[in-house]
Amino acid sequence: MQTVSIASPEMLDATISGYLAKGFVISDRKDEIATLQKHKKFNIASLLLLFIPILGWALLVIYVIIFAMKPSAEVLTIKVKAATQTFPTSHHPSSSGKNHV
Repeated sequence: MQTVSIASPEMLDATISGYLAKGFVISDRKDEIATLQKHKKFNIASLLLLFIPILGWALLVIYVIIFAMKPSAEVLTIKVKAATQTFPTSHHPSSSGKNHV
């Protein structure tokens, strides 16, 4: 589970919008906290490439094992921090791929 901290409640909607654009969905929302999820997707193209008879059944089994080991959903919580803390603007989801605060 990943937690992203933001400076004010006003930034909550903008931050949520950035993650919705990345495929997350809102699973819970309150005034100063939101929980979003992004479910893993089964990649048929990768499966077909590994299924080619030249590569054999072993790679198919490895792919299924790797897929099964991944969590079923990526969970993200966005929480508003106390007003005394400030954060650089580089923590907005649209400026980088992942945010770890």
